[in-house]
Amino acid sequence: GYTDVDIERLHLALVYRGVGLTLDEIRGVLDSPDVDVAAVLAHQHELLLAQAAQLTDTISAVERLMDAHRKGMQLTAAEQSEIFG
Repeated sequence: GYTDVDIERLHLALVYRGVGLTLDEIRGVLDSPDVDVAAVLAHQHELLLAQAAQLTDTISAVERLMDAHRKGMQLTAAEQSEIFG
């Protein structure tokens, strides 16, 4: 069966996976006592902030396209390119 240590390791792996760490990163965090877990998590935090900002921009662009469509406006390729960057 599984030991308490095995279950704790699995739980930590699931938590780290849930915050977006890769399996290699998780393995490094769990297997290497030298790894600075706080630094790994800080790096992941920065990546997530960048993804959130990009997602916010994409949502805004889709909302502008929806608004134009509701108003019956046909956007030119240049206008669409401006919206999506």
